[in-house]
Amino acid sequence: MKPLVYISSPYTQGDPLKNVNFQHEVWERLRASGLCTPIAPLWSHYQHAHSPLSWQEWIDYDLEIVAKCDYLLRLDAIDVGYFQRLSGGCDVEVAFAKTLGIPIFTDVEEFIWHLRAL
Repeated sequence: MKPLVYISSPYTQGDPLKNVNFQHEVWERLRASGLCTPIAPLWSHYQHAHSPLSWQEWIDYDLEIVAKCDYLLRLDAIDVGYFQRLSGGCDVEVAFAKTLGIPIFTDVEEFIWHLRAL
């Protein structure tokens, strides 16, 4: 089986829709590589519009997913003329992944290179 990778990137800081679109682009790039099975937790943006949950409820849900992943990819949201690094949720996800010994990467290219080297 391919490794499962959790994409951790900003959501509520900055422009949520740009942040969601950024994560979807990363998801597609990873999926198309054929090297892993990516998880884009910001798909919950659409679920939240339908059935809102509190920030803590979403974090609890996301940490359950992180616990099942082989890797966590922590990224800044970047688009033309747009950059967002801050994210309390990402900070929690990264800290949790560290406690579980899940490898954390901060660069898509480096992560893909790592997977190719396996």
